[in-house]
Amino acid sequence: MKRYITNNFIRATELRVIGNQGENLGVLKTTEAQELAKSQGLDLILVAAKAVPPVAKISNFKKFLYDEKHKESKGKTKGTGELKEFKLSPNIGEGDISFRIRRAREFITEDKDKVKFTVQFKGREIAYPDFGRQKLVRVMAELIDIGDVDEDIKLKGNRMTVTIRPKK
Repeated sequence: MKRYITNNFIRATELRVIGNQGENLGVLKTTEAQELAKSQGLDLILVAAKAVPPVAKISNFKKFLYDEKHKESKGKTKGTGELKEFKLSPNIGEGDISFRIRRAREFITEDKDKVKFTVQFKGREIAYPDFGRQKLVRVMAELIDIGDVDEDIKLKGNRMTVTIRPKK
């Protein structure tokens, strides 16, 4: 969370002041702006210190912090797609893989989520990585119309993965 300078801690000589309802009060001396805020029972908050002249807002500081925190949390949740993961085995059945592809299609189109497919090799299955690669290539081929490959097929240890993101 950003720290704000308020009231008597503001060191600039002149400020562009914004009123409580958002109206522009113009450029004022810092002492005038502080007196104006105090007369209204509110705080003078330095919003943009690097602007010329610096911008300050007259508002209730606690309410201002609450609104800023609310804006920040709202921005984080909006438009961020999650990462959904599907685990497969190299010997997965036809019905199982088609079901997972159908579910992935829903996540990509409706929720705009990224989808990660992981093939987990157990025991001696790692000796035949082509079986896992075939499964992932099939998944990519069926989802290519609605998604782009974000991360290509990678083999790390006993896992082979591919990530698909929604098309723009």
